[in-house]
Amino acid sequence: MDLPGFGLTGPDQNNRYEVEDDIAFLNKFLARLGLNKVHLVGSSLGGRIAWEYSLAYPGQLESLTLMNALGYPQERWPPAIEIAQWPLMDKIMAHFSPRFLYEAGLKEVYFNAKQVTSEVVDRYYELSRYPGNLDAFPRRVKARLDTEANKIAKISVPTLILWGREDIYFPVENAFRFHQDIKHSSMNVYSGVGHLPMEEASSRSLSDFLKFIHASVN
Repeated sequence: MDLPGFGLTGPDQNNRYEVEDDIAFLNKFLARLGLNKVHLVGSSLGGRIAWEYSLAYPGQLESLTLMNALGYPQERWPPAIEIAQWPLMDKIMAHFSPRFLYEAGLKEVYFNAKQVTSEVVDRYYELSRYPGNLDAFPRRVKARLDTEANKIAKISVPTLILWGREDIYFPVENAFRFHQDIKHSSMNVYSGVGHLPMEEASSRSLSDFLKFIHASVN
């Protein structure tokens, strides 16, 4: 599933990019699939949406998994997000975003730069050019993304926290904050891994996830 403004979903016709809008979108998506109870996994911004969803619809979740998730106030953002919030630059980025910026940004997101192949850069670059996505990006990153951390302690569903220790933008300290704030939580931190454990430590993160969901339903 691509969120509005990303991938093949394309932009929201009414420019709705606050977290509550994404929760409504996700709820309609799950209803359309006829899924009444799910194991919900969220990475980065998707993590913020996932834990907010768990507060709005706890009865619809078997479990919650957060991977390098957004939740606490950010001291710094990846360059593309920073730039897209600047006056004038937001309008430029709505129409122009060169490929080299994607490559530079991805080399900061992945701890192992060898994983940033031409194919990976091309995928990000080309999907950003799906009609309307470039214009949607500045609108989305101006939404209130790193607020309301005080709500995290209210999460009641079984929660797994997976984190790449070398993430330079979503620091590993936040994994411990999630673990401390969420009563029914467990945590795995991966050394030598950046922002994307599901790609950079795919076997380990999958194994830990499967063990967690097996335990959460037994």
